Amino acid sequence: MNQSSLDSKILHEFFEKNPVPLAILEKSTWNYILLNESFRENSGLSTEQVFGKSVFETGFQVPNQYKERIIQGLLKEGEIKNLNLPFWSSKGDEYWVLFGAREIEYNNAPAILISTVPITERVRKERSRRLLFDRIQQKEEILEQIFRLNPSAITLSNIEGQYLDVNDRFLKFIGRQKNEVIGKTALELGVYYNTRDREKVISQLKKHGAVSDIEIQMQTADGVVRTFLFSARILDFFGEQRILAIGHDLTEIKAARVKLETLATELERSKERFQLLFQLIPSLVALTDLETQKIVDVNERFLKVLKYKREEVIGKTSNELGIWDDVLSVRDQIFQKVGAGEEIGNFEVVTRASDGSRIHVLFSGRLVVSDGKRMFLSHAVDITEKKKAEEEARILSEELALSKDLFERIFELNPAAVSISDAETGVYQNVNESYCELIGYSKEEIIGKSSHELGIWKTQFDREKLKKEIEEKGWIRNLEAIINHRDGTDRHVLSGNRFFKSGGKVKLLAILIDVSDKKKVEAERDRYLMQMEESTELFQKVFDLNPDTITITELPDCIYKNVNYGFTELLQFTKEEVIGKCSYDLGIWPDTSVRDKFMLDLQKEGIIRDQEFQFRKKDGTLVDTILSGRLVNIGQTPCLLSITKDLTQVKLAERERNEESRKLSLQANSLLAIATDHDFASGNLKEGVKKISRITAETLECDRISVWLIDKNDPDRVTLIDGWDANNEVFSPADDIRMSDYPIYFTALQSERAVRVMDVFNEPRTVEFAETHCRPIGVRALLDAPIFMRGEIVGVLCVEHRGEPRSWKNFEEQFIVTVSEQATQLLLNAERRETQVELEEAVKVRTKELASALENLQKTQEQLILSEKMAALGQLVAGIAHEINNPLGVISALSGEIKAYLNSSAERLEKLNSAFQEADPEYVSGISSFIRKGINVSETLLDREERRKVLRELRDQLEKLEFENAHDIADQLVDCGMQDALKEYRGLFSKARNALLLEYALEEIQVKRNVESIGLAVDRTSKIVYALRNYAHIDLTAGKTETDIASNIETVLTIYRNQIRNGVEVELDFHTRPKILAFPDDLLQVWTNMIYNSLQAMQFKGKIRIEIRETDSDIIVWISDTGHGIPEENVHKIFDPFFTTKGIGEGSGLGLDISRRIVQKHGGKIDLKSRPGKTTFKVTLPKTFHSVR
Repeated sequence: MNQSSLDSKILHEFFEKNPVPLAILEKSTWNYILLNESFRENSGLSTEQVFGKSVFETGFQVPNQYKERIIQGLLKEGEIKNLNLPFWSSKGDEYWVLFGAREIEYNNAPAILISTVPITERVRKERSRRLLFDRIQQKEEILEQIFRLNPSAITLSNIEGQYLDVNDRFLKFIGRQKNEVIGKTALELGVYYNTRDREKVISQLKKHGAVSDIEIQMQTADGVVRTFLFSARILDFFGEQRILAIGHDLTEIKAARVKLETLATELERSKERFQLLFQLIPSLVALTDLETQKIVDVNERFLKVLKYKREEVIGKTSNELGIWDDVLSVRDQIFQKVGAGEEIGNFEVVTRASDGSRIHVLFSGRLVVSDGKRMFLSHAVDITEKKKAEEEARILSEELALSKDLFERIFELNPAAVSISDAETGVYQNVNESYCELIGYSKEEIIGKSSHELGIWKTQFDREKLKKEIEEKGWIRNLEAIINHRDGTDRHVLSGNRFFKSGGKVKLLAILIDVSDKKKVEAERDRYLMQMEESTELFQKVFDLNPDTITITELPDCIYKNVNYGFTELLQFTKEEVIGKCSYDLGIWPDTSVRDKFMLDLQKEGIIRDQEFQFRKKDGTLVDTILSGRLVNIGQTPCLLSITKDLTQVKLAERERNEESRKLSLQANSLLAIATDHDFASGNLKEGVKKISRITAETLECDRISVWLIDKNDPDRVTLIDGWDANNEVFSPADDIRMSDYPIYFTALQSERAVRVMDVFNEPRTVEFAETHCRPIGVRALLDAPIFMRGEIVGVLCVEHRGEPRSWKNFEEQFIVTVSEQATQLLLNAERRETQVELEEAVKVRTKELASALENLQKTQEQLILSEKMAALGQLVAGIAHEINNPLGVISALSGEIKAYLNSSAERLEKLNSAFQEADPEYVSGISSFIRKGINVSETLLDREERRKVLRELRDQLEKLEFENAHDIADQLVDCGMQDALKEYRGLFSKARNALLLEYALEEIQVKRNVESIGLAVDRTSKIVYALRNYAHIDLTAGKTETDIASNIETVLTIYRNQIRNGVEVELDFHTRPKILAFPDDLLQVWTNMIYNSLQAMQFKGKIRIEIRETDSDIIVWISDTGHGIPEENVHKIFDPFFTTKGIGEGSGLGLDISRRIVQKHGGKIDLKSRPGKTTFKVTLPKTFHSVR
């Protein structure tokens, strides 16, 4: 055999017997070429099974990221070093290896040499040790706290009585610091009050090993002697005897009893912890009854190694189980020795498992006493692996001796760092290239030096201890350490060491695998896992607390992986009913084709946003939603994350808004139809009510509408004017009710904007007529609004609904209130129509009376001429004609204005049609309120300067609001007494485009004021005729009424408004507004005569001051003017009949005489004071009326 063949054989033998699992693969296909024995043993595969297959096709699964890393590493670097690699077998078993790979040449072809050092057991043991250590440490901390915080005095001392540890309670009792106590005895510290107690304790401890519940006297820090219940026990603490002592103060027996119970509980827990530790001991532990030789207890390791179940072992003997079948005589010897009190230590023996396999163990045992029974506590360490390793070491030693050359080649090619050093001196004799790269030195710098000289070991080891361990076991595997690289960086390695002989000397073979990258990855992984755990916890909270529905669905099967609380609330399914099922199973999609399209769109786009869908709840009802979804990967699993928002309320609100908008539009059209109706505008009350009833019924979709008015002659009687029954399509027949029969209902009408009732049978405001009126005709709900006019309720607009209860909307209430205001306008229109007819008749009658009066005056004139009174009678006729012509002129002018206004009604309605359509119902309601206010407000008298100032301010505000006719509107507002309208009705003036509606409102107010002025003028004419008719005798037959003196005077000022406004300043000083029983029309004549005389005296330029004062018995009125005054010679004649200082046609001379007679009729008097520039009339009226004839 030549040298080449020998080398090849040696190399093959070294490869085959190498303890490191090795394999050679084809580079291009990764197919197996050759496996060594260690690789076959670890993988469970034979060469025949893997031949022609790749490393990834032999039933082992490797994570994809590792595959990619291996391939890329070989392509870039030509080798892979120390990759911590997990594998899963075809059976699902996990195991770990340290993986290395390097490109080599095999049989003249490129190949890959791989090594897989098994580390599965080390990983598992490391996990178990870490878990066990954490648990033991936690239990030790708990025991320490129990010792420190125990309310009893506890001490731990050695057998000589010197204290080793004491708790805080003991220190508090003796009054010393811990450093003063430790190492001292109780005798030295003077703890025992009576030394005989100490002797008794020591005697029983020596005799029985324990002292239980004996009373002794001890001295406290303050010198007080107290009796304690004392217990002590000698414990075996890791081969040394210790005395544990506990003392309880019997003076607080109840507290002590509680403390004893607490201590008992803690001791029981300690027993449980001992049992837990017993089970977790990594060796085989068994407790056997020495007499019966039956097994009492074993730990989990015992069951696992010998492959038994607990129930198969407990109560059986080892003979029955066949554990000692190979060494029965040895078993008997062991029991004899233990029974004699001897200990068995590290006795190597072979046992049998339940499946017949042989287990090599190091056996130890001793006698213990538990609950008074003698027990055999045995401890065995599984050394089967050690035996195998020793055998492998022996074989390896032989193989190395035969294949040195092969070893050297593999030595150099090994991806792990390998070194050979002298076992005694530690001097390196050989290292491979990987070793040089690991520590950063060249081979020349390493050979001949020791690791100590190079300073490469950062981790310090006890060399002698490691040497002894290697000698005992044959090798050391997976020893973790840190070495120093030449560049100063640290490298984490796994070390394997074994001794072998070469050339008569013992040498150390060391293999180092660089796991630095693994350590970094592990640290990064731990940090990432911690962050992931925090992120997962936060996500779960957000996931569960989100009010919207969130689901996570696993694709492609669309199985629900998780749903939040919002999902269960929305669709009524529990989590248990959902998780693990798909939407098809639950039937939540009403139309599955919609769901299929959604999934197709999602697969295409990857994300879907804000699409509306309907889902079916568990009870079958449908719910509107808006859904967004996105494809995500959770781990390696593709999933769908979707968020769904419930649109039920939004859709309902939208439908309600649309319905409300539709009805508001319908209401606006209805109000416009009412306002522009000819019968409404002309004041045709009967037809107007019918139109209002029908339009309102159609708009509100209700069953009955009716309009009721209070009888002017009988205020308790309310009469049905008309109404509309929508169900029967007939107008309502005449009817009437009494307000006194329904006081609660009518009280509510007085105080509320509208009486809004959903169910008349459960409403206090309608209980009075629910049964008698509503039930017979089927009425269930009503919406009634009072009709007001001039601040008083004059009627009711009733809206009734049949069938089920009805919840009225706010906009429906607003509409019915606006309709009631329109009803008010209809009444005003009807009143205006009636007034116009009455005025026309009154004018005719008054004209006829005036004509007759003139004819009589003319006859009287002729008689006066005959009696030498021709001049005086001429004055009378001229004056009376003037007095009559003034009010007649007012009547004629204002009647013309009203006629022209009425004639243009049709044209105005056409213009107003578009304005009403553009205005919203709220604006129309404001216009109605503005008109009512303007009709009822009293005009404020302003002097010239005040009027100019107010006009200027109003005009400026209106111009800012872009009103084109600002001056005219301002003038109309002042004339109507509405100068504060821009503040009170700000919304009406906010838009200049609504000027047409404002002009309409002001014209309506002016028409009402014209009607009132005509009435006042007619009254004025009547009073002139009345005065003439009653000149010779004042009529006392008319009834007296309560009369407001101030209001009486203001009425006269209103009559003379046109004469006053263009140059006369009126100052009113009403300190009081007294009311007395009087004849108001007569007093009106008094103020008329005096005020008009003052105006004439000043030639309508100057100042009139009117003052009212009140005493205990009288009312005093002063009327002053700034005229020229009355000459002194005429003062005593001023009240004579027919005496006047005015020109012809300016007065009759009867005014003051008539005024004096009227005042005297009331039991009062008139006084006069006059001087140039001021004339004052003083009228005194008694508060208690006494008529004077």
